[in-house]
Amino acid sequence: MLRAILVFSLMFAGPVLAQELTPEQAREAEALMAKGVGLFDRQDYPEAIRVFLEAREMNPFDVRAPFYLAQCEVNLWMGDQDEARAPRIEEYLEEARRIDEQFGGTYYLIGVFALQLRDYRRALDGFLAALERGFQVRTARGNVAWCLFLWGVSLAGDRNTPIDLPIRVFDDARTRLEALKDDLRYSQAEREQFRGLWMSSMVNLVAMHQKAGNAPRALEILGILMKLEPDNPLHHYNLGLLQGSQQKSEEALAAYERALELNRDPEWVEPHLRIACIHSLDGKFDRAEHHFDLFFAKHPDHVEGCFRLAEHYVRKDDPERVEATYRRCLELDPLDLRKMYGLGRALIRLGQDEEAEMWLGLYAALEALQKEYEVAEAARTGRIPEFGTHVPSEFGPTKPYQPVETPK
Repeated sequence: MLRAILVFSLMFAGPVLAQELTPEQAREAEALMAKGVGLFDRQDYPEAIRVFLEAREMNPFDVRAPFYLAQCEVNLWMGDQDEARAPRIEEYLEEARRIDEQFGGTYYLIGVFALQLRDYRRALDGFLAALERGFQVRTARGNVAWCLFLWGVSLAGDRNTPIDLPIRVFDDARTRLEALKDDLRYSQAEREQFRGLWMSSMVNLVAMHQKAGNAPRALEILGILMKLEPDNPLHHYNLGLLQGSQQKSEEALAAYERALELNRDPEWVEPHLRIACIHSLDGKFDRAEHHFDLFFAKHPDHVEGCFRLAEHYVRKDDPERVEATYRRCLELDPLDLRKMYGLGRALIRLGQDEEAEMWLGLYAALEALQKEYEVAEAARTGRIPEFGTHVPSEFGPTKPYQPVETPK
């Protein structure tokens, strides 16, 4: 978690005084500011707020008072998550910006606060504005890239967002991180962190281009990753996904098997599920069930894996196991239309027509509701509706990285 910036008194050339203040009032206002900063440094934020409010009342033209008030409230909010603080934070930030529109610290703090609220677009705008004003350039550059990465992840997880937007955001993050990861002005630890975020941006770009149907671009990016990390099992796994999407089952199988050879994490068994599906499609049912067993030994309640197993039993023409597996699927995910339809079809095979009619009728009713929802969303967002059930992203997880922290 990013920490709010703490002391920037050196960023000010000196006290900001209104012409109406007498010299004595000016000295008193400056003394209050110095006292407030001292309390702020000791993290006595409630008392610092009291003093800064008094200084603000005495000199309403000094940008430091609302700036420090906003910092105090942000730091307290990060500790207690008291929603009542948010309006005050916004009030102080707007006041500081109104007093001195060119002071970059206000925009930097807007970025910090918005990032905590997961408002990545606003956070990005804040850090960019601070960067344009030359404020905390070193950390602002890192936080711009971090915001872009987080915003891309957020957009990628929203099925109502057009796929080209997260692609553009991840591509911007990749470009900025590529420069940062080799910038010797940052410590080795920071450069390693930037490199990790760059790699994650690249992995996400592979997933997004694959989802957009641009397999050549996805393979191009993945090729770069595999040259840099030839022994990373995740890259071979994602290569298998791409090749599988192009109906290159033999190449996909080889990639998944290579991922397993390189894997050192006993909990990561996703390649077994993909290998099982390939063998099942090829009619090699015993091999498929061997890999299904290895996968479910670690993930007994995996929803998509359960569905793939049910499909396997359909191919094997084993209606009793089809029925049992689809029932298990619906226990795990009661509203998945594919599983309702599959169970209904299995029950017909078993002669259980009455229950089959119930499940197929429920499937038809919910499918109609889903289409109505898709049409309504299309009208709201301007997007063409994509009928059919949503299938989660098949790309493996990326390792999370910590944000670049702002200085104390």
